[in-house]
Amino acid sequence: MDQQTLGVIVGTALIAAFVYAIFSLFKGSSEPAPAPETKKETSGDSSKTSSGGVAKKKLQAAAKPKKPNVSGHPLLAAELKGHTGPVTGVDFDLSGDYLASCSEDRTVRIWYSRDFTEREHKYHRVNVELDQASKVRFSPDSRALVTLLEDAQLVRVLKLTRKKDNSISGSSLAVDVGKRDARLPSPYICVAIASTGKYIMAMTRDCHITVWSTKGDVLEVLDTRQMTGHFADISPDGRFIACCGFVADVKLLEVKFTKSGEYSGLSRAMELTGHSSSVYHFSFSADSKRVVTISKDGSWKLWDIDVNYELRQDPRLLVTHQHCASPAQSAMLAALSPDKTTVAVAQGGSVTLYSADDGNVLESLGSVHTGDITALQFNPSSDLLCSAGLDKRVHVWHNVIGLRANAEALSAKIKTTRNNPLLTERLQEQLQALEAKLSQLTA
Repeated sequence: MDQQTLGVIVGTALIAAFVYAIFSLFKGSSEPAPAPETKKETSGDSSKTSSGGVAKKKLQAAAKPKKPNVSGHPLLAAELKGHTGPVTGVDFDLSGDYLASCSEDRTVRIWYSRDFTEREHKYHRVNVELDQASKVRFSPDSRALVTLLEDAQLVRVLKLTRKKDNSISGSSLAVDVGKRDARLPSPYICVAIASTGKYIMAMTRDCHITVWSTKGDVLEVLDTRQMTGHFADISPDGRFIACCGFVADVKLLEVKFTKSGEYSGLSRAMELTGHSSSVYHFSFSADSKRVVTISKDGSWKLWDIDVNYELRQDPRLLVTHQHCASPAQSAMLAALSPDKTTVAVAQGGSVTLYSADDGNVLESLGSVHTGDITALQFNPSSDLLCSAGLDKRVHVWHNVIGLRANAEALSAKIKTTRNNPLLTERLQEQLQALEAKLSQLTA
């Protein structure tokens, strides 16, 4: 080996030794000192354990939303338990005897209003196999359920059978009204059946409305051109289909039939124009003469739609109330009592009741659900309000304003039945029971 090669080897070794020394010095100065040894407690006294775990558990508990305790609420009529998944829809039948609820737990439950005052609430359970009903509606005669199947995107009608005491004994498939057209890529979000029993309607998220006969024949598919759909429904008299979405208006379409009863199409009737942002929801009165709308602009509006729209007469705005600041931080629902006296508004898990006459707050139920409320509806007699939500709960509330209206109607009726002592006596007993309930609720 020559001297030049030897010099290269020695030089390389010296450089390597120098780098190693510098690396060792840096590692030793930056490495943290070893942590002091912690002895494990063996006495079994939990108070001697590290406080870090306790603090962590407290933080985790605080982060979880607390379930509102509604059992002691003075206006609670019934707390209906049984669903094991978020509740996505509810519907009272036209008689007010039944309340249907559907859930992501793949069941539809039919509750009996006669049991609302009892400690236990009986129900009939309908299992939705391999799917879930996202919406549910009663047929006009309460003998069938119209369900919207989420996965199959199918409108299914179930026939209900009853016992002599009017309790539901079973259900069976009546007809699959129609699967969503493949040309409509957006899913259905709502379904309704006309009180006349002549047609069924569903709307997709991209605002296409499909109308079927109750036998399942497609009558019409219409694009309402509202971009993103939020809600659609049929007026209680079956005359209109209304829909709302991303735009700030609510469209009302007249459903026309020939004199012989054949379907002849949808035509523009009127529009409810006045909100400054998207309309989330709306609700009709029982006589189809009033509509309440609620918007992302934070306000609700009450409209009189009993106008001659064929002569281009516009709906009349009766009341406007600012429920929250604009823009609303979460979607809202609105329900107008069938007797037109009360407007209920749900936002998040809270419910507020307003006077439909002047917009004043009548009652704030407060935060009564954990998570968003998904359904809000009055019963036909306006004395009960149902709310349901993502917390798997269905609550039924007394509506004091509706009870007072019923008491006034009974008093007026008693004055006209003085020639019928038996009827007068029966009505007076009903009035006394109603007044006793009012006294208890308003004490």
